[in-house]
Amino acid sequence: MWLTFDRMLRNLLLSEAAKIMPSAVVNTDASEVELVLTTSLIELLCDYLGNSIAEVFEYYGCAQQYVNQLGHECTMDYETRIRLYGALALFSIHFEQLIKDFIQRNIQVLNNLNPIFVNKWHMLSIFDNAKKMYIASDPNHLY
Repeated sequence: MWLTFDRMLRNLLLSEAAKIMPSAVVNTDASEVELVLTTSLIELLCDYLGNSIAEVFEYYGCAQQYVNQLGHECTMDYETRIRLYGALALFSIHFEQLIKDFIQRNIQVLNNLNPIFVNKWHMLSIFDNAKKMYIASDPNHLY
């Protein structure tokens, strides 16, 4: 499953990047660009994951467990949400839009995005970091 997810995300990213010609060349260190792009992808995936979990959670979670939804304020923490609904949320993410948003967000360093760089990414690790970032964003999370 992860191999398919990994390959799909890489192919979407490279095909979308190939459609756009960057307007400016930025002279920066390659490791700095890798850090910026990796962090940007993790942050964006975290946002998409959070939104997707909220949708899945409402549909499969609280909406089916409580009679009075208007008076209910869910107390399930983000770690439990991702454990219970993370896989469903992952498969309901609109990856084409995520990649387009990633390209738009990083248009100034897009000329550094190439297959060699993208193939160095370990997508499972990126997804795990996005999950950790999502859990850390829980307003009720104790650090």
